[in-house]
Amino acid sequence: MSLDKTMIVTELARDDKTEPIWSNVGLHRCDFRPHFDGDLLNFFTTTYPLDSIKETASLFKGIALKTAKWILENRNHFSSGDCFQIIVGWPLDVRPTGRQVIKTGGTFEDIHRLVDNRDLITIRDGWDTDVFDEKKVE
Repeated sequence: MSLDKTMIVTELARDDKTEPIWSNVGLHRCDFRPHFDGDLLNFFTTTYPLDSIKETASLFKGIALKTAKWILENRNHFSSGDCFQIIVGWPLDVRPTGRQVIKTGGTFEDIHRLVDNRDLITIRDGWDTDVFDEKKVE
């Protein structure tokens, strides 16, 4: 799996259960007025484990960062009051529950903070449970 691939974002209907695999990214949009002045845009994708926990963690973080950069590069397609969620997780055939590995985002300023490394992209506790062969764990 590579971060060099071109990221393809597809807006999906809310009831569409498509599960994109990286470098495909799904997008669900929901109007959140009056809670904030814009939409909540939920960007999501999944990826398979690499050979080690360390490599896979790096891939997950890289995908989240690349998605954050894409949001900023395409800012003209969004409203100033929009908020964003970036979710990267396991495909259903890797892990049936507890699949979200990274869930981050916020306002445009929060996305800038991620891209500028002022805020860290964190991985959820237990994200690797029952995924890796114990012999390959680093």
